[in-house]
Amino acid sequence: MSISDFGSIVEHDLDEAQGIDAICDRFEEAWLAGKSPEISDYLQETGGKSAVTLFIELVRIDLNYRPLTGDRPTLADYYAKFPQFRGALDSLESEQDRTVTLETPVKSRIVGDFRLSRRLGSGAFGSVWQAWDSRLQRSVAIKFPHRQLGASGTSLFLREARAAAQLDHPGIVRVHSFGEVEGLGYIVFEFVDGVSLREWSKDHEINPEDAARLVLQLAEALQHAHDRNVVHRDLKPANVLMDRNGCPRITDFGVARRIDAETTIAAPGRLLGTLAYMSPEQAAADGGEVDARSDIYSLGVLLYRLLTKRLPFSGEGESLRHDILHEEPPPL
Repeated sequence: MSISDFGSIVEHDLDEAQGIDAICDRFEEAWLAGKSPEISDYLQETGGKSAVTLFIELVRIDLNYRPLTGDRPTLADYYAKFPQFRGALDSLESEQDRTVTLETPVKSRIVGDFRLSRRLGSGAFGSVWQAWDSRLQRSVAIKFPHRQLGASGTSLFLREARAAAQLDHPGIVRVHSFGEVEGLGYIVFEFVDGVSLREWSKDHEINPEDAARLVLQLAEALQHAHDRNVVHRDLKPANVLMDRNGCPRITDFGVARRIDAETTIAAPGRLLGTLAYMSPEQAAADGGEVDARSDIYSLGVLLYRLLTKRLPFSGEGESLRHDILHEEPPPL
């Protein structure tokens, strides 16, 4: 396989995973906007193996939000409605209690000096597990790519490890090491005992002073990254962890760019990141330069969301992209 062939595979797989992530974000945003979105409407946007991955992620979100409407959904409801995804639902049913018997991404629960204990979360790109570091006697978080990402998964994770390893700031989740096991690349992070800002904000009333203080902390962490020529390019509430002290920690540098050493994976016409939080120059996807200012715009969108409980632009797909490029956000 030539380098150009490998690059094409990487771009295709990353585009696919980014697409699933973006669809899931829009599905969750619909719930947060007070709607009751239907999984079937969002499944129409993809097919093949991607449809199975997307379906599982949409069901996870649906199970989280549907009780807010008074429903008490069970997996049996999804078996009846989506018989074509029975195999996928079987695997989801086996993980509902997240016990130590949960299927791991590797055959052995031992990865080097680390013993996997429980899964902390999963997304379109991969899963994150809590593990015990037997050598240093501490908890860590280990991130694995989904196997279907193949070689591009390892490429993506190595990219993330390199970007995050340049950074050492209390507002950024630190990388301890990078390794490979059973053909899977993995990253070992410090363990942050908390939840994402997306989850945290559901259970906390955030006044303007709280929002300003939180965003100031994120701005200082971003400044640290920008001073080291690292642009995150996918800053959003799901990529911010809130620790037990209520302090935000930026994570997930999977689509980050080191300005001094790398050019972007994205070619003209391809979007990397989450559209609702993108700056106009990033949403344009015309191959132009995306620098630190794009992260600052995304931070502004995050602040807007904290203050108003809504996004500046709430459309979908090309309609959303048009608004970001050509419209002004509604005043606070």
